[in-house]
Amino acid sequence: MNSSVDESGRTDADAVVLLHGLGTSGWMWHRIAPMLAEDSHVLVPDLPGHGRNGQTWSSLADTVAAVAELIRTRTATGQAHVVGLSLGGYVAALLAANEPAVVRSAVVSGVNVLPFPRPAMMRLAGRIIGPFSTSGPMVRANATIRAHVTDADLPPSLLRPADA
Repeated sequence: MNSSVDESGRTDADAVVLLHGLGTSGWMWHRIAPMLAEDSHVLVPDLPGHGRNGQTWSSLADTVAAVAELIRTRTATGQAHVVGLSLGGYVAALLAANEPAVVRSAVVSGVNVLPFPRPAMMRLAGRIIGPFSTSGPMVRANATIRAHVTDADLPPSLLRPADA
């Protein structure tokens, strides 16, 4: 995962890891990461099967292990504040549960914390949808969205420092 991580900020500061959603990549944090980097060490990985990460997606458990290793090896303290959206939220939640020593705090959004009523059906759906999320049409759609994201698409509070 090391080759697909955007890193910014002071390496001696508290670390923040930003985890993206399914079908996108670390670019989705491009406006937030620089603001956090003013006071933090920011790591923005592309998860397996996404963006510049050359690894194929295998499982949540493998992804959690890779993110835990990233935190252990690329942060000053071996810990990080972890922020995850959608797929990244699931990774962050499992990271906090399975690797608590590397997580100082976690913010997750777009996740279901209750068990799915039909887990076998959800696993099947994941196997069916998974390959599509990294297929040509989805990659092209992701690139098109990225090309059209502008400052006008963001709330004003993200376009200026909080103390301005």
